[in-house]
Parts: sequence; C-alpha cells; structure tokens
Amino acid sequence: AIRAKGEIAALDIFAEKYADELPTGHSKEVSVTIQMSYDLASDFAKKVMQVMAFLAPTPVPVRLLREILNVAEDDPLEDPLNEAISELENLSLLNLDKESDPFMHRLIAGFVRMSIQKDEEIFQSVVKAVLAEMERVADDKDTAAYRELDKILPHADMLLVSELADAPQKADMGNYLWWHYKKKGAYRLSETYGKLALEIAEKYYEPGHKEIAMIQSNLALVLKDLGKYEAAELLLREVLESEIKIYEPGHPSLAVTKSNLATVLQDLGKYEAAELLLRDVVESFKKNLGADHPNVATVQSNLAMVLQDLGKYEAAELLLREVVESFKKNLGADHPNVAVVQSNLATVLFNLGKYEAAEMLLREVLESEIKIYEPGHPGLAVTKSNLAGVLQSLGKYEAAEMLLREVVESFKKSLGADHPNVATVQSNLALVLQDLGKYEAAELLLREALESEIKIYEPGHPTLATRKHNLATVLKDMGKDEEAIQFEQEAYQIWLAALGPEHPDTKTVKGNLDEWKMSELGKSEP
Repeated sequence: AIRAKGEIAALDIFAEKYADELPTGHSKEVSVTIQMSYDLASDFAKKVMQVMAFLAPTPVPVRLLREILNVAEDDPLEDPLNEAISELENLSLLNLDKESDPFMHRLIAGFVRMSIQKDEEIFQSVVKAVLAEMERVADDKDTAAYRELDKILPHADMLLVSELADAPQKADMGNYLWWHYKKKGAYRLSETYGKLALEIAEKYYEPGHKEIAMIQSNLALVLKDLGKYEAAELLLREVLESEIKIYEPGHPSLAVTKSNLATVLQDLGKYEAAELLLRDVVESFKKNLGADHPNVATVQSNLAMVLQDLGKYEAAELLLREVVESFKKNLGADHPNVAVVQSNLATVLFNLGKYEAAEMLLREVLESEIKIYEPGHPGLAVTKSNLAGVLQSLGKYEAAEMLLREVVESFKKSLGADHPNVATVQSNLALVLQDLGKYEAAELLLREALESEIKIYEPGHPTLATRKHNLATVLKDMGKDEEAIQFEQEAYQIWLAALGPEHPDTKTVKGNLDEWKMSELGKSEP
C-alpha cells in the first residue's frame, strides 16, 4: 500500500515529466494505474518487483533472480518465478527482452522504491548475488563470463551508487567492474572504475590496508595498458612498500606485485631490472604454488617477452612453447590466454626469421580471438599488427598496409590518439610504405610517431631509438644522408646505453652508421 499522499504527488509530477517514456498499457495517470496493477499482483510477484526495483531498469537475467530469491528451476510447469514474471507482464508491470529476461520501466521501479517499505534482507540478497556474478571475472576458466556479464553490468553500476550498500561492497563492485572492462579492452572505462573503487576504499580503510594495496595494484595495470607507465610504476612501488609490511617474505601477493612492476619496467625500457624481478617471481611461485600453477606460466610468459627485448630469442621461444602447453593443459586450448601467448611466440619466431611459421600461428590466433572478442577489442588489433609485420617480411606489402591502417583506426578509437600503441603501429605502417616506395608518406608518419613518443618516454628509452632508426632508413632512401646519419647516431647511442654493444639492434645500427659514414666520406673525396 502507498505510505504517504506526498509520494503520490511526487509520482504524478514524475509521470508528467516522463509521460512519453511510459510503457505500453499505461495512461498518463501513471500513479493510479501502477497502484491498481500492483494491488492485483500476488505476494511473490510483488517480491520480484521489489528485487527488480533495487536494480537498473534494464533486463535482469532470470538466473540472477533465481539466486536472489532462492528459487530453483526444478519443474518448468510449476515454477513460481516464471509464473510471477508472466503475471507481472500481463499486468504491464514489466516487459521481456528477446531472451525472455524481464525488465521494469524506471518509472515503475521508482514507484516501488518510493512506495514500498525497503527490505534490508532483500537488498543484501541482491548485492550478494550481483557480487557473486561479477566475481566470475576473476575465474580465468569461466570464458562464458566475458559475454554473460554484459547484462549484469548496469545492475552492478546501480548498486555502486546505492545509499544502502556499504563501503566494502561498493569497493568490491567497483573493482570487479574495473576487471571486467579491462578484460574487454575498454581501458579508459576500466580506469574510471578503478579510481572510483580506490577512492571508496581509501575513505573506509586505514592507510596501507591490504584492500587499498590490492585496488592500487589493479589500477596500476590499467594505467600500464593506457601507456601511463610512470604513474603505474609509482603506484606499484607504493603497493610493494605496503605489502612488505603486511605479508611475510615469499607471500604470493608480493610475487604478483613484483611481476606487475616488472612488466611496467619493461615498458619503460628497464629490461635488466625487469628480468631480475621476474626470475625472482618465477622461483617464488614455483615454491609456494607448485610448478604447474597457471601463475607460474603467466610470469614465464612475461619473462620470455623481456628476454626477447634483450635479444635472447632462442631462450624466449623455448619458454613460450612451455607456457603454451601449460595453458592448454590447465585452462583449455580455447582460452584467451593461449591465444595471447601464441601471439607472443609468433613475434619471437618472426625475430628468429621463421616467417612462415609466425604467419601460420598468427592466423590461428586471429581466428581464435575473433570468436572470443568483440570487434574493436585491442587484443584483435595487436594480433593484426603482428600479422602485418610478418606479411611485410614475406613481401606481401599491400596486405600488410591494409591491416595496419585498420589497426591504427582501431587503436585510436579504443585507446585514444595519444596512446603509445598508435605511434608504434603508425611506425610499422610507415615501414610498409617505405617498402612500397612511398617515402614521403612514410617520413610524415614516422615524424608524427616520434613527436608523440617524445612526449611519452624518457630521452633514453629504447622505443625512441627504434623510431629514430626507422626514420633514418627512410631518410636514407630519400637521399637525405646527413639527416639520416644524425638520427641513426642518436638511435645507436640510446641502444648502446640501454642494451649494450652485443644486442642485435645495437649491432645493426652500428653497421649502418659505419657503412653510411664511409659512403659520405667517399662522396667528399676528390
């Protein structure tokens, strides 16, 4: 029953304001219409409405309602939940989507929230069930969660701002939303939820609390994805400082944070420090979790990519093949992690000159990822970019150019035009244009990429060396020899300091410099 005449008046005002949005079957006298329909509903149907009123005005999966109301699907012919949903649909109090999941118009939900005494027990059941659904993001084996959670997200969002939810519940909800959007490649949205979860946690917990450290660590991962490497490193060092005070040496949480920090150091070009940290983490995980634990394989994969950066390609290939087999055994051949590691293995094979094998593997990865990810996911773009590099090496320049142009647009849309990945792919595209003899277009792209990266990286970062080396080769092809030597000299100095004289990249650039300077000397001789 209605508890106050003032609430009827409020509903009338609300109904007038949103008259054009009323569901089929309702007049503008919405408060009267809803009250009449509501009075006709059974007690259990009213309980279903109360549950849905705590949620967003979007389709609610029936499985979620069953969990909240503790109603099993035993007999389809005598199912109280299905009966209640049909009853409410007939009363025009809710509608069904194409998957037969019910949704309630926000005006009707408002009526329930304003008019019915809030039931704390029901609300806690709602929060518990939504959190249990969102927790699925943490299970790498639950590949169905990737799409099935889409209908849960608006309800998690709704509870995140609910006045009835407590701080720990809100922090958990925000953290799960961070995790889900990160997996989907929606990094900026993930960052938003990560920061919100951190803000909630910092207001509730004491400084240095493990919950704060956990959320900081998660936020750092998406900052890394967004190319905000310095911010990610700073946050992870703060996390590590907190965790050293909380945990005993060798605790898995310490190892995870060290592993995350190592991947950021890798992005910052600090390869030796990254390798040292990752080897420490591998041993820690093997000792505490066992050699077959998925976390061991994950860190070994990260270590392999650092070894690749250090020019240790054979060691990287061996390690990645072990990781692929481990993931297939523990997670299944169709798991997204398998595709990621196979893609990494393909880049190593490419660096070893095994182009056909790399192409075959990348096409297999792409076929798998198309089934896993939605169009526009950054993971698809990375694989296409890697495949384009292989196609370029095989002389399939037009196909490589087409793929890379597609990837540039995808990254700009999903990550933003200033993201480091955009500059990297623009550079790769420029090299393909160079192979096609389109030197002016290649030069323009490389200068644009370099200008962007100078704003992102420290002066001695190896990525800047790569870009300057690429630009130097294009300038050389264009006959701009003096400028080409200048850029190649700068690239050499960076690589010499960062990678040492024996690294393949350092040797390549040194060879170019010697040859080009000799050529210039020959020109100046009478």
